[in-house]
Amino acid sequence: MKAVGLITEYNPFHNGHRYHIRKAKELTGADTAVVIMSGNYVQRGTPAIIDKYTRTAIALDNGADLVFELPVSYSSSSAEFFARGAIESIHALGFVDCLCFGSEIKNIEEMKKLAQLLVKEPPEVSVLIKEKLKEGSSYPEARMAAILEFQKSPADEVKTILSSPNTLLGLEYLKALYQLGSSIEPFILERVGMEHHGGFQKSSSFNSATALRSRLSSSEEKEDVFSQLKANMPENAVRLLERKYRVSFPVGEDDLSGLLYYKLLCQTSKELSKYTDMNEELAFRIKNSLEEYESFSSFAKKIKSRQYTLTRIYRCFLHILLDIKDIPDTLPYLRLLGLKREASILLNKKSLHTTVPIITKPADAISQLTPAALPYWELTVKASRLYNRIIYEKFGARLKDDYRTPIIIR
Repeated sequence: MKAVGLITEYNPFHNGHRYHIRKAKELTGADTAVVIMSGNYVQRGTPAIIDKYTRTAIALDNGADLVFELPVSYSSSSAEFFARGAIESIHALGFVDCLCFGSEIKNIEEMKKLAQLLVKEPPEVSVLIKEKLKEGSSYPEARMAAILEFQKSPADEVKTILSSPNTLLGLEYLKALYQLGSSIEPFILERVGMEHHGGFQKSSSFNSATALRSRLSSSEEKEDVFSQLKANMPENAVRLLERKYRVSFPVGEDDLSGLLYYKLLCQTSKELSKYTDMNEELAFRIKNSLEEYESFSSFAKKIKSRQYTLTRIYRCFLHILLDIKDIPDTLPYLRLLGLKREASILLNKKSLHTTVPIITKPADAISQLTPAALPYWELTVKASRLYNRIIYEKFGARLKDDYRTPIIIR
């Protein structure tokens, strides 16, 4: 069996994701799609709009063969650490042959060249990045300016790579592959459909996840919402989501507003600066503006500046809420969320060569994990329990926690 790795969020799953799975298998000649998926919190620093088990079921019903959860310390992190955790997960399995990711450009050779440059990062580039940061640029702006200046040549494609969300993630995937010395072969699949942050277009059947979240989070009548979404999602996904809509989802960042305010209120700026993605200057800025707090999203917009992007602020807020103060040096574990029956042969312990424990029975996690790895498992479990509590307070629905939810089998 040939396996292709896919790194995803499915927030929510749509036609573009189904296309990705099908074309990835076709492009690489793989018969098995191994998905590494963010759990209940995603890379933009928010709760996922739909819980991880529902998203796993939809993925399996639409071409995925194995779905593993990315630990929350990675899934809520910056592009570099998100990518590192996901690539380590694919690499650690030992049976994944290739990686396929979406990108706004098709020139993988240019991306490889740029990834190798960033892995080695010549001293001149490091100095230029520091200079740009001192001038008030955000890190993405500083890195782009430094690389363009270092290359001293027209580089429209480099600008595209460093400024397009999916291509930028793809670049981080390549970096992580090189750092691991992995033999996994990368493939690019050109993105189909609307722009990453484009608004909802009624005439399109490939609206972005951002546009679909805006529809699902609207105050419109259920029938009106789903009449607009049916063209953009597989039929089986629509049927499942219709049953769960306003019963156990949608969930958004503002559902965390009260808890975030209390956490910010109770901690000093020095204490806040200890969380991942934070620093003393940003912590002081947050504490100094707390009297203006209204909600998670509105306060993030108030704190945002040229140096601190909105996405970074969101991630900082989420790390404060979930008590994330570091990122593992190496992947602590793999957590299986769901699989197709025929793919179970790949997890046969006799043929697996991974040194990373695969958690298939959460009750066994404590005995499987090392003392260094266990806190990252417990952090993800607690984060999921908070997510379930949000759902209960919002809709009155009680979801099972990670210890009581079985693997989804199709």
